[in-house]
This record gives sequence, C-alpha cells and structure tokens, in this order.
Amino acid sequence: AAAAAGKPADYDGEVAVLYETWLQQVAPSWNKHLDALRRFGGGRDGWPATILDIASGPGQPAMLLAEAFPSASVTATDVSPDMVAKARARAAAAGVALTCRE
Repeated sequence: AAAAAGKPADYDGEVAVLYETWLQQVAPSWNKHLDALRRFGGGRDGWPATILDIASGPGQPAMLLAEAFPSASVTATDVSPDMVAKARARAAAAGVALTCRE
C-alpha cells in the first residue's frame, strides 16, 4: 500500500528477514570489493576520505566500508526511513561511526 501511494515500502517483519538473509549471502562479494579498493588506494593514509553508500538498506555495506576505512567519513543512504533506522541502530550497536541519511 505504501509503494502504491508513492511512499517507500515498510521493511519490517518478513521482508526485513529476507533482506537480511540476502545481505548475508552476498557479503563475500563485498569483501572482494574492499580488497579492490585497498589495492586501488595503494595504502595511502587518509584514503578514501569520504564514502557515500547509496541504497545501503540496513547499512551492512556501509558498515563494512566504515570498518575497513576507519579514517573515512562514511554515509549510508536509503529511500526507506525503516532501512535508515535499521542502519542507524545497527551501527550504534556495533560501535561503528556511520552517518545515516534518508
């Protein structure tokens, strides 16, 4: 109903569980991307300085980036307020510095 009204869908309940399951399944591919970013950066201090994760969902990709590049300012974004709230809560629970925006 929310999507039909032009608003983002709610991501609670079963949909959230399915999304989390999918994120866990694709996590190994993110590790490959992190390795590529590290190689690209060549070990330079302070690189990257800023990372923007668009459509971050519950923040898993952004949290991996924030953990891998602790000197970077990492922002997770999503169109769904529910997903942004989940990303914010996940980062707070893990003690990860992450800015979350709708």
